Amino acid sequence: MTAKRAEFRGASPPRTPTPKSSVPHTPEDIANGATTHLETVWLEGSKVKLPPTVVLDRTDTERLRAPEIREGKKLEALVAEILEVAVR
Repeated sequence: MTAKRAEFRGASPPRTPTPKSSVPHTPEDIANGATTHLETVWLEGSKVKLPPTVVLDRTDTERLRAPEIREGKKLEALVAEILEVAVR
């Protein structure tokens, strides 16, 4: 591609790399950065959708599913309750 043709297509000049911070980030800073791109699922924006993949033994999975069926709750809601209690 000729320079004239690249200019016609609106090619932008090469970007200069942004300088990296020499200050080490805390785990909280890293977690905040990783969470900012997650889909917000609550009106006030305080909850985000976190899609974990969990591999469990079949009998453990059945034990988790029983309350789901008994209480009419989805497994995702039960896992969210368990995790919210665990981080407090």
